[in-house]
Amino acid sequence: MRNWFVGAVLTIAGVIHVIPLVGVAGAGSLERLYGVTIVDPNLELLMRHRAILLGMLGAVFLVAALRASWRPAVMVVALVSTASFVLLGWMVAGRNSDVDRVVLVDLVVAALLAGASVVQFWPGRAPSQGRKRSGRVDS
Repeated sequence: MRNWFVGAVLTIAGVIHVIPLVGVAGAGSLERLYGVTIVDPNLELLMRHRAILLGMLGAVFLVAALRASWRPAVMVVALVSTASFVLLGWMVAGRNSDVDRVVLVDLVVAALLAGASVVQFWPGRAPSQGRKRSGRVDS
């Protein structure tokens, strides 16, 4: 159960973080994603680079969904990434509805990641160990 839930949450976080990769295509894609106008080439460069970084994070989250040994470190990174964006979003007034949607999605993902972290790190039986019943071990 632990492995399934943690893997599913990392998969959700990974897919959500890969979506902004379409922003690499240019200002038009970024404008559609975030409902902003990008006329400054410096801002376009920064936002396109952000798209690449989010895509790389998403790829790492997806790998961690399949590799349990990656999960502890990756879950910390995922939670910091999503929670920090939510915190920054709350601190900045005047956001548009597209950015509000991103903040809300990250809030939901951060909550899922917090739950998955509890499941992952809660003391108890290790996910790879079987339950002992009547003198036998089930896996």
